[in-house]
Amino acid sequence: MFPTGSLAILILLGIVSVGCFKDTKEYQEIRFVSNRDYYPAFHRLAESSEESIAAVIYLAKFHKAHETQVNMILDDLVSAKQRGLRVRVLLEESNWDSSLNEYNGEFIDSLEKYDIAASFDGETITTHAKCVIFDGESALLGSTNWTTSALEYNNEVNIEIHDEEICAEIEEYINNLWEDK
Repeated sequence: MFPTGSLAILILLGIVSVGCFKDTKEYQEIRFVSNRDYYPAFHRLAESSEESIAAVIYLAKFHKAHETQVNMILDDLVSAKQRGLRVRVLLEESNWDSSLNEYNGEFIDSLEKYDIAASFDGETITTHAKCVIFDGESALLGSTNWTTSALEYNNEVNIEIHDEEICAEIEEYINNLWEDK
């Protein structure tokens, strides 16, 4: 066991060495995003994006009659497209759930009205993923579908990631799904 003075010196050296050997790239960050925090995180990331937004979502269901957070996500995607960003959304197409196809089809139609690339995945495999990549540098992924229930009532868990290597892998995953649709 180290004497108290030596232990303090070792701890101090550890703290100093972490600062000295810190990676020179931009600080990497992961944040926990749960329940009602999803839309504010999505909105912040969408507004700060400068090049692209790509999403893979299992279910997107908005309401034409009143404003919901799903409608606000749609508005954020439209705004990004109008700012000149490349925006793509891939949604699940089910071979067993016609109501899911109806909801996702309506969302796709709404995106296409604004010249946003939107599509179903392939019908033969279930794409249950829920992930969005912003500028290839930030990602939001977890359990949240783009539904009023998920965004405003359910217990959901997600993470927001700011790590170029991980985000590059997520973007490659989304690109592969997009190509295989």
